Amino acid sequence: MLLFFGESNMKDLLTAFVAILATFGFASTGSAAAINPVNMSSGDVVTGDVFDDDGTAPANQFWITFSAAAGDTVDLDINRTAASADLYATSSFGDVTGIDDSAVSGGDLNIGTHLTWTAELGLTFIENQDDTEDDPFGGAFGDPRFTFVAANTGVYSVAVVAYTNPTDGAQAEASLTITPVPEPATAVILSGIAALSICCTRRRR
Repeated sequence: MLLFFGESNMKDLLTAFVAILATFGFASTGSAAAINPVNMSSGDVVTGDVFDDDGTAPANQFWITFSAAAGDTVDLDINRTAASADLYATSSFGDVTGIDDSAVSGGDLNIGTHLTWTAELGLTFIENQDDTEDDPFGGAFGDPRFTFVAANTGVYSVAVVAYTNPTDGAQAEASLTITPVPEPATAVILSGIAALSICCTRRRR
């Protein structure tokens, strides 16, 4: 038996078919994706894939988040695991977790437009790091490292990208150390101990 469909019926069928495919993961209704960073705590060491900053969707890049309190000292050391990854990183205040990367108008985390895409993602730009430390593989371009005192209490986000796609499977390895600001009572005790030590030293003389 032959069935004949009008144009409107055919469009309805096609729409329903695409929806079914999308439901079962066989089709995509768009290229946007939610950013899913690696959340770190002090003492953690993690690795992630890095890609060219040009033309790579923001959600596919290596993102890190961590929490810090105002006054904490943050040390985030990022190193390549093989020679070809020339790394670059951008730190911001704010949590990028779950943000749709379609918010980035340029479509990627281009190094030259960091002020634009951090703002579009609702982040407050802090700083960029590039050749902070020497390349452990002896190359001309080093690896990034962030060392700063947290200005605000909350979540910080760091994007790690590469100038070009690594050719040897290189990843970025990140290690995080957060030194909390001493509590007021602890600071007083430490000051008292220091003063007592100075006093004792003078008496011995």
